[in-house]
Amino acid sequence: MSDPCQPDLSGPPHVTAQAGWVWSRQNAPVSIDQNRPGKWMLFPRCGQAVAAWRIVAQAGNDGQIWLAKISPRATRGRHLICVYTADFTDQAEVETVVRRLDTFGLVERTVYYKPDIFTSAGIYNRTRSANRASIYEYLPVEHRMAATPALTYACELLARAQ
Repeated sequence: MSDPCQPDLSGPPHVTAQAGWVWSRQNAPVSIDQNRPGKWMLFPRCGQAVAAWRIVAQAGNDGQIWLAKISPRATRGRHLICVYTADFTDQAEVETVVRRLDTFGLVERTVYYKPDIFTSAGIYNRTRSANRASIYEYLPVEHRMAATPALTYACELLARAQ
């Protein structure tokens, strides 16, 4: 069965489809350390994904976010939207981006931030161990971001990669 949302996700004029994802326009910084990016992960239901993606893609077009992508195929009735920052160690920027997403009305429950260095290391789980996949979580009820114990491990991996 095809996903009824899929055709509408590539509709905004400032997005491109590539490698199984639909991407927003990429904004500065142009040159980054490939080990430092990370992303806030949003999981809107199929019925909410098109509207959420349009907001995120427009924010990219307006230069309010660096880069974002959405999975055009839903998994268990939800799409994955990743909103990137260039440096997971820049906590101020990471928090600015998630607060912006909250202001846009896209954060209804706790959301998680995963550094790309974890993806490279094969860390995908969301257990409560030091190796959980998220290094930050944003608690919308409290309007605050908190670091998880996994941040230390991410910084260790980054140091080894340098």
